[in-house]
Amino acid sequence: MDQAVVSYEITVIFPRWKPPEGTPAQLLARWEQYTTALIMHEKGHVDLVVRSVPKVAEAVKGAPCNEANAVGEMMLAEIRKREVEYDAITNHGATQGARFP
Repeated sequence: MDQAVVSYEITVIFPRWKPPEGTPAQLLARWEQYTTALIMHEKGHVDLVVRSVPKVAEAVKGAPCNEANAVGEMMLAEIRKREVEYDAITNHGATQGARFP
């Protein structure tokens, strides 16, 4: 297991808005503030995962072969738990400004 490699792929999907002609500048500015804050919030999720990957790899490498998958699943469950906690702390980004309107 000392040769185990942990890989991951992260996809973040953001809302898109094509404002109609004549949209008030104040609304456009608010949308920009929202999307900037949403990017910051989602980056927090990405950073959490990226920081966790070395720990997952270490745990899997240290596990007996017949337990490696279970250890990996346990580590993923811990990451998911931290994701839920992050969303609870930030109210899904609202406390970071990711609230629209």
